[in-house]
Amino acid sequence: MSIPEFVKPAPSYWQYLPYFKHLRGVYLFGKVYLKKEIYENLNNPSPDPYFESILVHELKHKEQVEKTGYIIFSIKYLFSRNFRLNSELEAIKAQITFLKSKDIKYPYIERTAKALSSWVYLWAGDYAVIKTVLDSWVRK
Repeated sequence: MSIPEFVKPAPSYWQYLPYFKHLRGVYLFGKVYLKKEIYENLNNPSPDPYFESILVHELKHKEQVEKTGYIIFSIKYLFSRNFRLNSELEAIKAQITFLKSKDIKYPYIERTAKALSSWVYLWAGDYAVIKTVLDSWVRK
C-alpha cells in the first residue's frame, strides 16, 4: 500500500496531550497523522495489515469530511453523538472489511466499543450496543 503525500507521522509532542496520546491516527486539517511506529511500518515493503487498516480507517474519515465539508463535519462530529458514532462506525467497518480481505479478524472489538463509549469519543454510544454491532460485522 503506497502512502499518500498527505499522510504524516504525528508530532512527537502529541504523546503528552490528553486526547491525542490515545489516538493511533487522526484526520485533521487535510492531513492524516499516524503514530510514528505506524507511519514507519507502513513504509516497509511488507507493512502490518492492522496498521494498513488504521490508514484505511483514516482515509474513510477524509472521504466523510470531503463529502460533508470540513466545517459542517467538525460541528456535527463535536456536537452530535449520533453523527460522531455513525462516522466512527463507518470508518471501523471499512477497517474490518479491509482486514477481512486479508483473512484477518478485527482483534479489538471490546477495546473499540469501550473507547467509543468513553470520554475519548465524547461518549458517542452505549458500550453493549456498539459491541453487538462490531461483533456482527466481524462474524459476517
